[in-house]
Amino acid sequence: RTGGRPTRGGSSDLEDGHLFWNLANQQAYEFQEDGLNEGYARVNAELENMLYAGLGELEASNCQYLEDTSDRIQHLMLIPLIQATLSYAIVMEDEPSSYGIRNAEFAA
Repeated sequence: RTGGRPTRGGSSDLEDGHLFWNLANQQAYEFQEDGLNEGYARVNAELENMLYAGLGELEASNCQYLEDTSDRIQHLMLIPLIQATLSYAIVMEDEPSSYGIRNAEFAA
């Protein structure tokens, strides 16, 4: 399937979803933070809630709460990116230094 998010309730397939959704699921598995009650990463569940909250705030023209929700969404989106960077750093720790330097520059 192309685009969109997985069906409500998630999937046991960690590759269900695209881009950020999938990255969050993979990193949740790596960091053992997968929020099994939803079937997908807790950060994805919270992000989904914040997106729906933002939609309601947008429809109600409630700019103050929308700004707060937007800030929360931005912070939530950092979690899988930071986890992926840490995972990659751990993997690269045992690689030859020339690869490590090049990849550390890429991560920065």
